[in-house]
Amino acid sequence: MRDPVFTGTDETAAVAEAARTLGLPAGGLRYALLDPGTPAVRGVPATPARIAVIVPTRPPVAVAPVAARPTVSPGEAVRGVLSALGQAAGAALEVDAEATSRGERLSLKGEATRVLLHDNGEALEALALLLQRVAANADPEYRLELRCEAVRQRRDEHLRAEALAVAQAVAQDGRPRPMPALNAYDRRIVHMAVAEVPGVASQSQGEGRERRVVIAPKPDAAHA
Repeated sequence: MRDPVFTGTDETAAVAEAARTLGLPAGGLRYALLDPGTPAVRGVPATPARIAVIVPTRPPVAVAPVAARPTVSPGEAVRGVLSALGQAAGAALEVDAEATSRGERLSLKGEATRVLLHDNGEALEALALLLQRVAANADPEYRLELRCEAVRQRRDEHLRAEALAVAQAVAQDGRPRPMPALNAYDRRIVHMAVAEVPGVASQSQGEGRERRVVIAPKPDAAHA
């Protein structure tokens, strides 16, 4: 900020003008005399005195140094959230980690996973999204895969029950029925379930992602 300049017929008058304008006592002003001024002499007009008041500046506010945040890996950040989840649930939560090419694959086990079964596993999807964002704060390139033993177990049981119902329907009316396209793990569950129903058999058909299990009457049962 530039120091304000004041004028008067002489130095004293200039100081008085500065004090009046700034609302400060004249005796407490700090100023620099820029021009003492000159009185009028033989037809030469007088020149005013000029002072520059030195306005005091506010002392800098001391700012407490911000402690550097400790470096935390994405995995550590994610495990911290999962640990808090287990404590909040008041139950055990086990985490098995497996390294992948871009991050980690975490498998959750224990009683605390029961809260993730709500709303058909939507809680698990929401948790996976939250954990990915937490990990991204430490490393934007980190990718997390989250699995839950309880959700997997419930889904397996549902698939097995569906396969049994389809197999029983085939046994009753003799009409083959295909299951939806499934991966190898799920197809195995279907094959094992169908093997429990007399008179029917299962066979995988199709290629790649379209590969599915077809449940049909056994040839010997069809001719019985």
